[in-house]
Amino acid sequence: MSQQQSLADQVQWCIETQDYLNDLNQELKQVSEKYQNSIDELKRFGYLAEMIPKLESLCSDFQGGIDAVVDYIESEHIAYVDARVHTISNTISGV
Repeated sequence: MSQQQSLADQVQWCIETQDYLNDLNQELKQVSEKYQNSIDELKRFGYLAEMIPKLESLCSDFQGGIDAVVDYIESEHIAYVDARVHTISNTISGV
């Protein structure tokens, strides 16, 4: 396997990994939105009023956790893949 092919394979891995990470972030955000929407539906259908504040509090905590995970994926994992692409691109330019 040539060095060019190896570098091309690494770039492909980076692209696929970045796609997976972006999809993961989107799915996490969607779950968070669905959680909130479910609580809104419970309120609309007159679910036990005394239970709603606890559900809203838990939802808020959940959303905060999701936001932290998304931020972590973006700042650590996606940033790592971006840096990797930059390094490989520089190597390819020099080859």
